[in-house]
Amino acid sequence: MIERFLEGVVRQRLVSIACAILLVAAGLMAMRSLNIDAFPDITPVRVEVQTAAPGFAAEEVERLITHPLEVGLQGIPKTTKIKSGSKFGISVVTVYFEDDADVYWARDQVFQSLGNVTMPAGI
Repeated sequence: MIERFLEGVVRQRLVSIACAILLVAAGLMAMRSLNIDAFPDITPVRVEVQTAAPGFAAEEVERLITHPLEVGLQGIPKTTKIKSGSKFGISVVTVYFEDDADVYWARDQVFQSLGNVTMPAGI
């Protein structure tokens, strides 16, 4: 079977060369459109909520701002974890999502959930 194929290739040289050129051209076109990153982005989809509370101690920030934010942000679909940090005058709550979640969808979900959270006056 291989012998018949090789005999056909030798007999039909122009067709064989044309097929080879087409195959190489298709390979080059596919290679040019290939998306290769030297350093792919492996960061998870996440949304950060930063809240400034000037004059509040870290314990007050945790009790009055960070904890209510964490409770209000629970239950968002495709959430994998919620992390938070409280320091003097600032609260940072980070909501992590599954890898297949769209960043803009995740931001919208967090923004909608923030409407249900009550904050102290001036925050």
